[in-house]
Amino acid sequence: MNSLAGERSSGSAELLMVKPVAPAVIIFAKWAAHLTVLFIALGLGAAAAGYYTVQLMGSLSVSDCLAATGLYSLWLLSAVSLTLLFSAFMRGPAAA
Repeated sequence: MNSLAGERSSGSAELLMVKPVAPAVIIFAKWAAHLTVLFIALGLGAAAAGYYTVQLMGSLSVSDCLAATGLYSLWLLSAVSLTLLFSAFMRGPAAA
């Protein structure tokens, strides 16, 4: 996930910085895009896992499943945020 460091090393960040947009807005937009994809994938995966659990093993507590998905989404939120933070501060894409 070298979204910022990779753009900086490939030169595409210069094209983005020419626009009259603050760098904080660019970083926030990247963060929001990453989280949107993450939550869509997590929701679809949790729904599919819940469906197959009910089909193979029987009933499933919806509240427990939502609590586990919510807790896992918080962990993934912090992982994505830290990765984007490191990508902003590191020079090369391999370090980020």
